[in-house]
Amino acid sequence: MSAQAAGLKAGYVSANVPFGTTNVAPYVLAMKSAGIDAFYPLTDTNTGLATIVGLRQQGVHLKAGFLPESEGDLLASGPATEQEAKGVYFGSIYEPPEMDTTGTKTIAAALKKYAGVDTAPTSGEYIGYLSIDALVQGLEAAGSNPTPASVTRALLAMDHYDAAGLVGDHSIDFTMANRGSVVGADNCGFLVQWTGADFKLIPGGDPICGTTIPGKTVSAK
Repeated sequence: MSAQAAGLKAGYVSANVPFGTTNVAPYVLAMKSAGIDAFYPLTDTNTGLATIVGLRQQGVHLKAGFLPESEGDLLASGPATEQEAKGVYFGSIYEPPEMDTTGTKTIAAALKKYAGVDTAPTSGEYIGYLSIDALVQGLEAAGSNPTPASVTRALLAMDHYDAAGLVGDHSIDFTMANRGSVVGADNCGFLVQWTGADFKLIPGGDPICGTTIPGKTVSAK
């Protein structure tokens, strides 16, 4: 829908893809028939990558294939998956390691020290790290004798959570009034491309930000 709002044609949209499926042949053929030249799946990595591979096998040469995953998710999948993903763009709501910011250095140091991990964070590692960071801030804001209720209230009052420095100059709003109204921090995402050997930053993709489009929804039928 956002593609249409930007003046692009949405060649194929489906809200009925089973989670985790790799039986993507029907979708691949439908996309080929629709003449798509870009692909952005809101699925898990297996489904998205299987679709990109299937499109290639059908002779569809994408100008841009995206996966909404972090670098670590690809690197944890092994050499075969890395080869299949060559040229694919990866979008994350958190800063990628290549930005070399205070936030990326801090999470890298923490993962190495406490978990023995020295590769790019997976989506799960980002979420786990930031969940604890947010909880600590909630505990501190709840005062000297925090209770589950007071911590919850403190977290729900946070409207400028900085995600441990991993969202640049943006912030995340935990208040109920804005819950679910944006994706990531201020509707921003960071973009890199996998070359087959490493990731490279995309100019202007640090981050790319948008706004919510009124009246646009996608639902399963």
